Amino acid sequence: MKNNDVAALAGLSWTRQNVPTDGSIDSRRDLCLLSSGMVFRQRTMEDGVRRLMSLVVPGDICCYAIVTGHMTLSTLCAVTPCTVMRAPMEEVITLCEHYPNILAALLANLSIDTAVTEELLLSIGHRTALERMAHFLCELEFRLRRVRLADHAQFLLNMTQADMGAYLALSAVHVNRTLQELRRRGLVRTVGARINLLDQAELQRIAGFSPAYLTDAR
Repeated sequence: MKNNDVAALAGLSWTRQNVPTDGSIDSRRDLCLLSSGMVFRQRTMEDGVRRLMSLVVPGDICCYAIVTGHMTLSTLCAVTPCTVMRAPMEEVITLCEHYPNILAALLANLSIDTAVTEELLLSIGHRTALERMAHFLCELEFRLRRVRLADHAQFLLNMTQADMGAYLALSAVHVNRTLQELRRRGLVRTVGARINLLDQAELQRIAGFSPAYLTDAR
């Protein structure tokens, strides 16, 4: 987007919402941007089991109902304490009518979001646990680096192994064993919540990862 587009966005009536861990986010049809933290899009099945659909990271749009006109069946649940910036639907719609680049950016983000979900489906259906974890870490590093939250292949991942397992369709025990294997191979180092990808090229090879689907048209 151009400078005048960014200035127009900044001029909206933004409000801030702080959400605790496990708190829900009701985006309604407003434009909601995740400013900090991480959020799962999830569905709760009839048996009460939650199924995770995608992961929202800082800089992402939480819900695209403002673009599609339809609310999804998924809900938004904070993985960590989060901050959400919200702009009223009516203002955003008017803005898009006058600034087509902003609408194009929203649609580009929707396309990338869809591609991320498709990659998750591919991982669960066709990648081994090791490939799944490697792909997840490579993708997350790329997404966080775009918003300057990853540096020199290092980033914070304040997510429990149970959460990672739920996202990747692995048990918490399997997640632990997979991370141990990556550490054993000298590909990953973990210190608390900090992840350091020591050999990104090899991780990408294992995962079959290419960032092409994350290319940002903004």
